[in-house]
Amino acid sequence: MLALAAATALGLTAAALWRQRPAQAGVLCTGLLAGAMFFLLMAEPAWTALRPLAWLGPLAVNRAVRAGFDAAQRPLWQDLLLAALSLGLGAAWPSGFDGLALLLFAEAPARVAWQARDDLIARRRLARAWFLGGGSALALGVTLAAVLGGGAGRNQVAAAGTLLLCFALAGRSWPSSTPEPAPASPAPAPLDAQELQQLARLRQLMQDEAAFRDPQLTLSRLAQRLALPEHRVRRLIHLGEGQGHFSSYLNGLRIEAVKQALADPAQAGTPLLQLATDAGYNALSVFNRAFKAREGCTPSAWRAARQAAMQAQSPNPPDTPSDT
Repeated sequence: MLALAAATALGLTAAALWRQRPAQAGVLCTGLLAGAMFFLLMAEPAWTALRPLAWLGPLAVNRAVRAGFDAAQRPLWQDLLLAALSLGLGAAWPSGFDGLALLLFAEAPARVAWQARDDLIARRRLARAWFLGGGSALALGVTLAAVLGGGAGRNQVAAAGTLLLCFALAGRSWPSSTPEPAPASPAPAPLDAQELQQLARLRQLMQDEAAFRDPQLTLSRLAQRLALPEHRVRRLIHLGEGQGHFSSYLNGLRIEAVKQALADPAQAGTPLLQLATDAGYNALSVFNRAFKAREGCTPSAWRAARQAAMQAQSPNPPDTPSDT
């Protein structure tokens, strides 16, 4: 009964989340439905036709955690390869599938811990840490118990833990990536006079001094350069710059710098790798993914379109005066 209740709760949670339409809602709901499929098979083992969907569950949950933290997804070919591997191992080698599931589930709570500090929205950071972090850690524990030969009671514990997570999420809205609204009047402005001065210093450091070009720049290092606590810098970037995540803020500055270089006729022959490195990226592949996610096209396509537009706007050369 607990397994069936957990499957129902996950399905209802997915439906409620879908109604809110947060960013990457499809990926998030797929992860929840994958968990529902696992518990449904636990309650009705005879429904063997659903097993292939359950074998894709660890990958779906992994992708959901990435989406929930605004983390870049793996390239599509890698996910397709993992999907094929999951199906093959699930059908032919259950122990191997358990090992792969363990790896996929282990990455999720690690990503929660690694990226939580860069999230600039406190409410979203807490919600993700509890729900996504707790849920992925629960899945990791169940899979680890299966690999190590844990007792049959592990499934009931997993179902009960899942129910508690769903109950905790019930009635709550998914935290948005947009800045939280300022308190209603007559409350003061979100940033006080001192914070506005700190915001001006932040903008000077990032824009005028181009601190974003440092490939090792993190929120912690930025806070040290500003001589401010990290929570204050989060507030400045979130409320002052309208950003929800430090990596998005950093990518925006770096990509704008690259776009200026791409539009510069004097740098028409500069390789993309050099432009990306100058802007603070450590790898061309990372830069290409970030640029395409933000601009909707590759850097080379953007450069070609920009150069074509500039050529079309340039005036025709004046006619050569006649000697007669």
